[in-house]
Amino acid sequence: MLRLWRERLPAGAPVHFVRRIAPALRVVEITAPPEVLAQRLRERSHEQGAALDERLARAALPVQADLTLVNDGQASSCAQALDFWWQGLREGRT
Repeated sequence: MLRLWRERLPAGAPVHFVRRIAPALRVVEITAPPEVLAQRLRERSHEQGAALDERLARAALPVQADLTLVNDGQASSCAQALDFWWQGLREGRT
């Protein structure tokens, strides 16, 4: 659902809109450096040429995230960081 809002509203608006409705909302952005993302997309063969450029441009849009994880290595590292952050929320550390 957020994906649809992001396509129809200015950058940042979807999260701002949803936060008004659900103030306890927590947003986690999982991203990768543009060169890593481009390589991964090329390897998957989902997008090419202009479509790849458009996808990379969308990925560069700012996100009002409570936590941003950079997935430029093993997925398990991101998973551990996310779990640590989530446990901190549950325990009142953050």
